[in-house]
Amino acid sequence: SVVNEDTVDELANGNLPQSFDQLYLYLQEYVKNSGYKDDITVGMGKTYLYIRFQNNVFFDGDSAILKDDGKKVLNVISPAINSIQDKIMSLTVSGHTAVGQSNVNDWELSSSRASNVLNYLAEKDTVLEEKFKLKALGPYEPIASNETEEEKAKNRRVELILTKSDLDLTDLETLQEL
Repeated sequence: SVVNEDTVDELANGNLPQSFDQLYLYLQEYVKNSGYKDDITVGMGKTYLYIRFQNNVFFDGDSAILKDDGKKVLNVISPAINSIQDKIMSLTVSGHTAVGQSNVNDWELSSSRASNVLNYLAEKDTVLEEKFKLKALGPYEPIASNETEEEKAKNRRVELILTKSDLDLTDLETLQEL
């Protein structure tokens, strides 16, 4: 398997992140060393941090069953997210498909995939249950065109969006992101 769970301790020297900025750096470092640097993207705005997973990290084609390697990735990032839980207002898990070329129902597939990732994170006590949100978007929020197989692969993804709890609602940039 690709992920070495000891990497967590090596990365953090036993210290889990204490802020969104630290979590961002921690996740960047993890992705770089995980063997998934082409399949996991971490980004941050003023109000949120997101982790985008290409489907191959978690699922086989047209399947919503979470693969063991995907569970290992979540086992690594879950404690890091949990360590800043008090700074997280919500953790949204969103499922996305590409424009369908199979007989699978895109709504069901995107929903089941997001739901299975959320349930796994919930089992790990990643954040308090009431902070979770679930979104199924089917093929309707693509990040690439659906013209080539590579572009379709980019659109098949699960995203975790962590929204900060200490938002400055007087700040224009913050309001634009909401």
